[in-house]
Amino acid sequence: MRTIGTAVAIVAASASFAHAQEKVFGEVGLGYGRATSEDFDGAADTITLQGGAAFVSGAGLGIQLDGFAANTHVDDYGDLDTSYFATHIYGDFGRGKVGLFGGSLNLGEIEIYDVGSADLDQTVSTYGIEGQMTQGLYTFGGYLGSADIEGVDDVDVTLIGVGGDVALSETLQLSANYDSLSASLDGVDDNLDVNTLSVGGNYFVAAGDAPVRLSAGLSRSSASFGGETSNATSVNVGATLLFGGSRNANRESLFDSFRVPF
Repeated sequence: MRTIGTAVAIVAASASFAHAQEKVFGEVGLGYGRATSEDFDGAADTITLQGGAAFVSGAGLGIQLDGFAANTHVDDYGDLDTSYFATHIYGDFGRGKVGLFGGSLNLGEIEIYDVGSADLDQTVSTYGIEGQMTQGLYTFGGYLGSADIEGVDDVDVTLIGVGGDVALSETLQLSANYDSLSASLDGVDDNLDVNTLSVGGNYFVAAGDAPVRLSAGLSRSSASFGGETSNATSVNVGATLLFGGSRNANRESLFDSFRVPF
């Protein structure tokens, strides 16, 4: 509680002393990813529709709304629908911003081949603190949060992430991120730890008032529990339509404080 209270004070202070210009910017995009594991013969293909928008007042108080809807198809097994929606409230002080986030991940319909389908209707709530800082061509960010699983009281989940971008030119941007999920169960000595390192690139295509960002990335995930470790590799591509803000690689980034680390 002390950490959240401190974060609230920081948000209020940064908004009070900011000299921000009123601004509105956002994006909507479509992505495709393919994940393979050393311990699984098949692959998982995911199609994601995502979007987000932010508004910052002249006093430097910002609010961001974002979310995604995804369908994952696992070879020879079935399909799973997921969705996520989040709200971010933050203080914008020019070169950086800091605030709080809260979101809800919903596990929807699952279909298992030769068995049938069912609506899981399982919700995972996420919340925490986040920040972002820009220095020249570089942008750095991070978050610290927790997750609560609906109907489950004896599991504690911690979310941590850090990352950065660099604008090599007005059209080319490189990025790297590290995300970690650690889940502990009351009465169990071992934790479930999932760590993901991802790298990627963005290419900005100017198209009048609606520029497009083309992206590609590669990630490596490691999950460990009870002395056993499983690794997976993912590749992804996407196209995103941008509105508001800068139209090149120096564009201000939306908060991205829930990257599923697997």
